Amino acid sequence: MRASTGKDRFTYRQVITALFCLLPLLLLTGCPYDSRVPLSPAADAKIDGGLPGRWKYEGKESKETGFLTISRFNDTEILISVEGDAGKGPDMMRGFVTVVDGENFLNLQEIKGAYGDRKWMFVRYTTDDCSLTFRVVNDSLVPAGGNKGLTSRHLFELVRKNLGNKKIYDEPTTLTCVKK
Repeated sequence: MRASTGKDRFTYRQVITALFCLLPLLLLTGCPYDSRVPLSPAADAKIDGGLPGRWKYEGKESKETGFLTISRFNDTEILISVEGDAGKGPDMMRGFVTVVDGENFLNLQEIKGAYGDRKWMFVRYTTDDCSLTFRVVNDSLVPAGGNKGLTSRHLFELVRKNLGNKKIYDEPTTLTCVKK
């Protein structure tokens, strides 16, 4: 990751860090795990009715705030627009849900750059009332250099076997819904 220069305000990684990681924990536990493949095919997914809406995030250490707007993209995928307070245009991600032994995981991919270069990251989440709580799967899921040749099936099984392993997740973060 690179430090922000006043000019670019928010980069994709900074927004993801602000949304899905607490900075001190990110430095201690690692970065979000990124993969060339999702946990499952998007065609097999169902949209979780608790996700669509507008969500507010507030940085615990910083005073950074912003909004996440989640909407249906198609029958199986969602579109996520991330807006920080700096006013820079929204970052866009596509996502879909994979259920692993009853636990919901979002497969997220930034909509930027060449399609073949885009990586997936995984977020374990729950929704309740007016909150969305999530934990990012960090890079301790797969030992360094061990992700070459991993298929979706291999990753799914790796996540399934490690569901209770707190070391593979960053600390939980909770977003609150913005009521109309």
